[in-house]
Amino acid sequence: MKIILLLISLSIFSISCSPRKMVMRNLTESLSGEAAFLTGEDDPELIREALPFTMKFYETLLQQESNNPQLHLTTGKLFILNAHIFLMLPADTLQMHNDPQAAILRRRAKNHYLRGRDHVLRGLEILYPGITDSIRTGCIDSALSQVSISDTSYLYWSSVAWLGAIRADRRDLALGLSVRRPAALLHKTISLKSDFGEGAAHEALSLYLSSAPTSLGGDMDKAKEHFQKALSYSSGKNASTFVSGALNFAVKENDKQSFRELLTQATRINPYEDQSTVFMNTVYRNHARWLLDKKNHFFSSED
Repeated sequence: MKIILLLISLSIFSISCSPRKMVMRNLTESLSGEAAFLTGEDDPELIREALPFTMKFYETLLQQESNNPQLHLTTGKLFILNAHIFLMLPADTLQMHNDPQAAILRRRAKNHYLRGRDHVLRGLEILYPGITDSIRTGCIDSALSQVSISDTSYLYWSSVAWLGAIRADRRDLALGLSVRRPAALLHKTISLKSDFGEGAAHEALSLYLSSAPTSLGGDMDKAKEHFQKALSYSSGKNASTFVSGALNFAVKENDKQSFRELLTQATRINPYEDQSTVFMNTVYRNHARWLLDKKNHFFSSED
């Protein structure tokens, strides 16, 4: 993949200015959509090795196509994915063993989450000038009144990146106190397209509601409602939803049986049933197996 991307880069910058602009426009149009090379991959280590170069390549494209909102969205998604899968998940496993490397990974994860969020919000800013300041610090309800169903990807990805950064660094009080803003982005996503990502928005909102204190909008009953909606919209085919349920509900309620049942369901999912979710289902199926193996960490005794 590195060789292919390098050849593309060389071909772009070795031709004259006018044709180069045409090539760049065509290239960015083809690369601005879903990263199909990633979603259909069943080898997480291959993605781990390719992703850093790919992220930088997309940022290089943005230097030439800085006003392309879809390219900002795709670039942001790559940073967010890297933060979540290859930094936060490993950090969580290392933290269970009090490994100091976990703190380093969390700092990097926070940085990548925020970098990804800012790319996505930049894309939204291109579509709606002035909206970013309102989302960050102003009247977010007024800002979100402008958007439509075609903008739900921007809302969802900026919100999960924002929430991910908060989770990565609980000591950043200013960032933590902003949690209602990404939550508002999720609520807007669902109001516009309730089945977004086959329940992905409901799953993210469930995580927020089950983790936030009541003073900042936390509500366990509503969290469970959104969890059930996530299961329904995904038809029970997303391993991440079962893992989320095991960690956010079963552990907090000391329900060992539910913990095992949810994670066992995650391990039984066939990752190849839907090509668009091969990568994520492979990652979370493996993670579910690891969690089952480490269940004694979450519960003091076995039934």
